[in-house]
Amino acid sequence: MNAMLRKLGVAVAVAGSCATGTAFANGVVDLWAMSNGGDGNLWSIDAGANTTTLIGALLDPVLGDVGGGWSTVAETPDKTLYFMRRYQSDVHIFSLDSTNIQVSANVITNVVSLGSTGLGGNLDGLTAGPDGKLYFTAYDNAQPNFVRNGLFRFDPLTAVTDFVGTFAGNGGPGGVNSFYTDLAFDPITGDLVGTGTNGNGAFIPYRLAGASVLTGNNHVYSYVDAFASWNGSLYDGLAYNRLTGDLYASGDSGGVYQIDRTTGAIIRNVGNNAGTSVGTDLAVQADTIPTVPEPATLALLGLGLVGIGFGRRRQKA
Repeated sequence: MNAMLRKLGVAVAVAGSCATGTAFANGVVDLWAMSNGGDGNLWSIDAGANTTTLIGALLDPVLGDVGGGWSTVAETPDKTLYFMRRYQSDVHIFSLDSTNIQVSANVITNVVSLGSTGLGGNLDGLTAGPDGKLYFTAYDNAQPNFVRNGLFRFDPLTAVTDFVGTFAGNGGPGGVNSFYTDLAFDPITGDLVGTGTNGNGAFIPYRLAGASVLTGNNHVYSYVDAFASWNGSLYDGLAYNRLTGDLYASGDSGGVYQIDRTTGAIIRNVGNNAGTSVGTDLAVQADTIPTVPEPATLALLGLGLVGIGFGRRRQKA
């Protein structure tokens, strides 16, 4: 593990000056989070120092404003952050270079649009896949060309959206066998884990085979509970540390927590932010590639794929 000990720099330009924060990838994890159910503010969490820092509010380059709906965040190993802004009739995917975040008067000014998803309404749960593509859920898509509740794939290079699939017996937004918000790929098993409502109407995250999610379209999945039980307060953010397999979860607000990856039980609060507004969707700083590929990476290489990487409930209706 010592061979993988590297320093990660996050450069933030503030009012013409440059401040650099450093964290260690080995054992100490930097996370990115949103807040207050989508108020547009981006936060970083240093789990080692147990601190949480407000970076700034995201400026929408399409609408030209700063506002709500920014409930999603993902990161790829090249240190690029990705976002979506819900409740728009035409939802775009946005990117931001995390090594050069430009902030003026508490506003992040260098967010870039990668194009439209072709969907609208209440989209959520953005994560980066080991294939370099982005995956997200539509809790309540408003565009008739796609299903109302399902799983989607977005290619950041071509801006093409594919419908990955949905659950058999999908009850739609808030119904049984339905997708909810955040999701993340488990680097140890390769599975996709996300929040949702199972066939019994219980809010327990699902688990989908990663190889199936990464390949093909129009799948119909069975809802398989990822854990025997789940704390209902952690209904939103999910993120894995791709080096260690550690799991983190959150609600729309109320802090971010490390979770037992086997049982789903809460281990601890990270970032000293319990009870705060932070927690709306999560991403783990994921820019360090392990010297030895993870087991899931080795399995995906066989498919010809490249391996990578308590508060109030958000009103979904």
